[in-house]
Amino acid sequence: MKISFHGAAQDVTGSCHLLEAAGRRILIDCGLFQGSRQLAEDNGVPFGFDAREIDFVFLTHAHLDHSGRLPLLVKRGYRGEIISTGATAELARLVLLDAANLQAEEAQPHSHRGGNAHHEQPHAPPLYTIIDAM
Repeated sequence: MKISFHGAAQDVTGSCHLLEAAGRRILIDCGLFQGSRQLAEDNGVPFGFDAREIDFVFLTHAHLDHSGRLPLLVKRGYRGEIISTGATAELARLVLLDAANLQAEEAQPHSHRGGNAHHEQPHAPPLYTIIDAM
């Protein structure tokens, strides 16, 4: 058995742990890094494993720091099952749709989030869209 940490290591956000046992690769959570600008930038870097090689994902609960990069995981090739309780799946759907919407808003060059449009820094593209989150 082998476990590797791809989030929430030396921090409390972005929970993502890969368990390899009995020939299976099980991802426990795939959360969004939240807090500082550096943590936000870490959301787009490679996972440290190939999403296509994961057998299944176990989602412990719907908080964004545990579920927020699931659409990105799928975008990068994951095609397996995401296992959770029914309530967690229902709530995660709402959380992920909201996160996708917020990312789209923040990516707009003329966002209402303060500042003069002529002095705004370029916005990073969203990690995933509402369609991806669905």
